[in-house]
Amino acid sequence: MKNKKTIIIFGGAFNPPHIGHARAIEVLAHNFDCHEIWVIPSANSRDKTIHATSRDRLAMLKILLNEINIPQDILIKISKLEIQNKNLSSTFETNLKLKTLFPNYVFHFVIGSDIVGDIKKFWYRGLEVFNSINFLVLKRPGYEIPKKLPP
Repeated sequence: MKNKKTIIIFGGAFNPPHIGHARAIEVLAHNFDCHEIWVIPSANSRDKTIHATSRDRLAMLKILLNEINIPQDILIKISKLEIQNKNLSSTFETNLKLKTLFPNYVFHFVIGSDIVGDIKKFWYRGLEVFNSINFLVLKRPGYEIPKKLPP
């Protein structure tokens, strides 16, 4: 992993992006050693249909990201990786595509403590996702961080 670029993947519907998203990005940028944070608005997935247009969500994200406080040495960028995908998206497929496109990067996906328990049971190829993807788990109010965590 030495000399590899470390990237945080912050995905979500962002329908709309809100202060909680902004605060999470700030916390990550100030507390996790990374080079970049990629904000990835999701396409429709197997468990969620998004009603706002991709264009509107991208515009709202640009406004939000212009207002946050992050260290100057960390690049924040919006990725269209999922919204350009015509198929349903999943964390498994997004991770596979990222590893193929950027083999020298190390990715860490952000999730809330409220959904860690759902990965193996409900996510597409959940057991593989749980065992093979690096996650950063943010504590959400009312949800403890589970004792059994993915990598």
